[in-house]
Amino acid sequence: MSYSMYQQPAFPQLYQQSTAQTSQPQQTQSQPQQQTSSYPGYAAPQQAASTPTPQAHSAPGPGQGQVVQVPPREEAVGNVAHIAVTGCTHSTVGGIVRGNFTANGQNHGRPTYKKDTQVNGLDVQLYYWDDRDGPNFCGWWFGPKVGGDQVWAYHPSSSAGTPPRTGWKVPYDGPPDPTFVITPSQPPSQAAAQAGAAQAPGQAQAAQAQAQTQANPQASQQQAAQALQQQYAAYTQQLQQQQAAYMQHYAQQAEQLKQQQEQMQQQMLAAQQKAMAMAAMKSKQEEMKAKQQAEMKRKAEEHQRIMEERKKQADEQRAAMKIRQYMQKVRLSTEENLAQHHQELADVMKEELIKCGTGAPKVKEECDQAVEQAKTRIQAMKEAKRREDERVVVVPQQIAWVVERLGRFHKILDPGLHFLVPVADRIAYAHSLKEEAIPIPNQQAITKDNVTISIDGVLYLKVVDAYQASYGVHDPTFAVTQLAQTSMRSEIGKMTLDRTFEERDAMNHAIVQAVNAAAHSWGIEVLRYEIRDIIPPTSIKQAMEMEAEAERRRRAEVLQSEGDRQSEVNLAEGKMQAAMRQARGDAEAIRERAKATAEGIRMISSAIAESRKGEQAASLRVAEQWVSAWKEMAKKSNTLIVPANAGDASGMIATATSIMKQLGKEELAKQAREAQEKATELLKELAAKVKDAQTAVEALIAAAEPLKPEAELKLEVVNKVVSSSENRAVDAGKWETYGLHSLR
Repeated sequence: MSYSMYQQPAFPQLYQQSTAQTSQPQQTQSQPQQQTSSYPGYAAPQQAASTPTPQAHSAPGPGQGQVVQVPPREEAVGNVAHIAVTGCTHSTVGGIVRGNFTANGQNHGRPTYKKDTQVNGLDVQLYYWDDRDGPNFCGWWFGPKVGGDQVWAYHPSSSAGTPPRTGWKVPYDGPPDPTFVITPSQPPSQAAAQAGAAQAPGQAQAAQAQAQTQANPQASQQQAAQALQQQYAAYTQQLQQQQAAYMQHYAQQAEQLKQQQEQMQQQMLAAQQKAMAMAAMKSKQEEMKAKQQAEMKRKAEEHQRIMEERKKQADEQRAAMKIRQYMQKVRLSTEENLAQHHQELADVMKEELIKCGTGAPKVKEECDQAVEQAKTRIQAMKEAKRREDERVVVVPQQIAWVVERLGRFHKILDPGLHFLVPVADRIAYAHSLKEEAIPIPNQQAITKDNVTISIDGVLYLKVVDAYQASYGVHDPTFAVTQLAQTSMRSEIGKMTLDRTFEERDAMNHAIVQAVNAAAHSWGIEVLRYEIRDIIPPTSIKQAMEMEAEAERRRRAEVLQSEGDRQSEVNLAEGKMQAAMRQARGDAEAIRERAKATAEGIRMISSAIAESRKGEQAASLRVAEQWVSAWKEMAKKSNTLIVPANAGDASGMIATATSIMKQLGKEELAKQAREAQEKATELLKELAAKVKDAQTAVEALIAAAEPLKPEAELKLEVVNKVVSSSENRAVDAGKWETYGLHSLR
């Protein structure tokens, strides 16, 4: 939008015009009308509007010299400063656009109008927009701002130099509203009255000047000049009013621009804050992403470590199983193939024993026991065969020999001397009726919570029926051993890892019942079963040790904090007792000094009362001290305030005596108050120290508190082991296996 103000003509030019008007009266009368029509908002299109049907007009811009053909223009309001809008059937737009408008400038070479009143805090503007943004945007518009995006009504005319009277579309993309009419209007009544009052003297003077021009040319020239001056004054006043209106409009525009700038600044600030928030969020997301990646990496490493441990355990189990297969062959060997089986076992142990890891010593011990058992069994069979050849046998105590006659069971020889029939009788089996302890080899079992553990034990049994032991099963010892292993794995699968440590007795009893149910038909009775070692995986063992260590550290720190707290409390109580005793001592000293002072005053008063001239002697003593005091003050150059009657020693003595009596009472009261205040201050200081000590103790407790969740969050396995060990007597071998000797 552009606003232009017309130039004010100089007074000499007006005077020359008045001179020319003297010779041409018709031109003089028409001059004011031409001047008042030079309003800057519509001065340019005035010439075009005054021509009824022009054939061509100049386009605004650089190419003004080019002439083009245009169609006839619609009926326009013409060259007026005030217009009125009436009609409009639209319920919303009608209330906005109806009213009086005043010209206030130009836009794209044509006048603009502004409504005299605002609607909902918005201006209502009528302006023209050319085809620079396209032919669809060319025409006359109603809107709150010239060139704004919000519009209310539209007229597509591009040829009208002033606003068209009819043909307006409401809304801008709707059909034309025939009731929407724009007509010229008169200015407000007050402005019209002022304009009429200002123009009336000029018209009267112009008529008088015309009459006098015919009579006296010189007088008519003077009158014409005076009339012109009056017209110029009115014209200047109108110009000032218009200039004030323009200044007010400029101020409003500046205020709007300022508000827009403030709004833009607020938007920029909001955008900056949003950008900062986005940057902070992005940084937080990156940090969370880094933490997640680190956590994923840690979990991957932990998973890889667990898989490696499981693979190692599986390799150890395979190696131990392979060795035990050859170990079983050694147990069942005869005298002829014992050496071969023993050599095979030695070769397998040389190759696979190193793969057993921590279980290698135990596997080696089992192999040695198997070889010894095989040798013992073969030796017993050789001894039985030798006695059979002698046909006179002696059966030892707690030994049962099974005799077969001609390949069938004949009898069981009790301890003592027996005779056998040559060729027909044969000692087929020899059984020991003593209780035997059979070691159950180490094996892997999976608990209910999917933890793989290594477990072994000792099975105590004895033969109760030699016949069933001979003919009920091929190898009763091997059968019972295998049954004990399977029963043990079954019972472990029903329990969690924690319960395997807590319920050993129940598990032993369950294994004995399971084995006896099957071994009864074999002539064997299982007396008891004892689990020897339960070895968890390395990772679980480390976690148990860490939890036990954390628990011990927590207890130590709690005890340390308790000791520090008790120490601080004792120190605070000691300081409190010392302060209280010091306060009592100070109060006692003040009390004794007060008693001594009172006693001295009492003795002096008694001496004065007993002597007839005691008061005179006291006055003489005070006078001597008074003179001595003046003597001391006169030695130095000091500025002192002294009473006016300093020379009246007797009066001063009387005054000093009365003051001394009063001061004696006040001094005692003052000393008592000071002692009380000092004791109060000491008690306050002591209370503050006690409070500081309590605060320090609370700080120590708060510092020790974070260690508790740290210990509780590690792992929960050892905690239950510890509680079990405190409630029940767990054998020391278990703790030695785990390396937790400190928990006994």
